[in-house]
Amino acid sequence: MKEQLKKILPRNRFARNVSILAGGTFAGQAVVVVASPLLTRVYSPEDFGVLAVYASLLAIMGVIASLRYQLAIPLPEKDEEAAHVAVLSLLVVLGMTLFTALVVAFFRESLAQTFNVPVVARYLWLLPLGLFLAGIYEVFNCWAIRIKAFPAIARTKLTQSLSMVGVQLGGFILGPLALILGHVSGQAAGNTSLGMLAIRNQWSLFCNVGLQGVIRASKRYRGFPIFSTWGGAFNMAG
Repeated sequence: MKEQLKKILPRNRFARNVSILAGGTFAGQAVVVVASPLLTRVYSPEDFGVLAVYASLLAIMGVIASLRYQLAIPLPEKDEEAAHVAVLSLLVVLGMTLFTALVVAFFRESLAQTFNVPVVARYLWLLPLGLFLAGIYEVFNCWAIRIKAFPAIARTKLTQSLSMVGVQLGGFILGPLALILGHVSGQAAGNTSLGMLAIRNQWSLFCNVGLQGVIRASKRYRGFPIFSTWGGAFNMAG
């Protein structure tokens, strides 16, 4: 099977990597398309409306989950510096998750009223969880890009879709909660494999990460939160 795939894929390294990533994304989207007729039979338009509001909020917050520091992970020449950027990104994701949890705890009713979907208030407690998982995935995804683990990234695209659809179909009796839980599980599906890929192969590297190095990384790549974060957030909000 692998030999056949090698014959099909382009020989040029860049084109091969693009083909692998595109193939994984296509396979993941194909799973969702195939499952769509079943999902529309067991869920109402109102259920999908709740999911759409949740997914929109998560998408906007997800852009700034790590203040775009994760985009700097592939840039350093030395792996030691890249590891500090990765840890910095993970710490920012944790901080943004805690901040979102506080906002949801005190203002979830107001948020629901703002979007004119009062029913979504009861599901917003899942927003910090989804943000945390999505942010972690983006960090490990950028590390996988750095080490050129493109097949692993492609596999996560497929497992994410399979996990999401599996939970949504299996838990349809829960209504919109199952749709949102499926969305959350889809975010989590690729974290373990990409996280283990980083930790297993570079464990000693991450063990040597220090606070001073993290601070230096935050200063050196401060252009990402200052410029890229706002552009990405406004683009996603639009």
